[in-house]
Amino acid sequence: ENAGDLYTFTRVIKDKYEPKQRIALIEMLWEVAFADGNVDYYEANLISRVAGLIFVNDFEEFKGVFVKELKNKAITKIVFVGAAFLSQSSLFLNTSDDEIDNILNINLRMYVKFTQFLLPHMLKLRSGHFIFLSSFRSQITCRGTSLYSASKAFGEVFFEIIGKEYGALGVYSGS
Repeated sequence: ENAGDLYTFTRVIKDKYEPKQRIALIEMLWEVAFADGNVDYYEANLISRVAGLIFVNDFEEFKGVFVKELKNKAITKIVFVGAAFLSQSSLFLNTSDDEIDNILNINLRMYVKFTQFLLPHMLKLRSGHFIFLSSFRSQITCRGTSLYSASKAFGEVFFEIIGKEYGALGVYSGS
């Protein structure tokens, strides 16, 4: 009935599977996503959401599968599309420390972690592209968007600078 509700499906996995089984599931999802040689934004977003709901660190699983796929396939270019959409639910002073940590982790730290991991591979191939997507909401300044908008501004400038620093080496950025 509610096929679009991830929580209903993942709750069963979280409750019934052991941690190793949940990790194996996320590894398999990354392998499926890599099967055609192109991980699309929607695949990565879905895997990240599922991993969060079943308490698995999908970044570590992504790294393991990525390295394995890099060895098994003749990859000539890496494209990273960054798009985090975690926004705040209240005015800044009413935002809890946990929510602030979550917004910063999703909207800032994950970009940095993925860049630290992928950039050396891009440089080795001398071919890579970081693409930053940002929602329209981050461009408007209205009540309840301070932390969200600031974190999205960070992402845009961060990837712009990465492109300037490494463009001569075949790694570019855009938004």
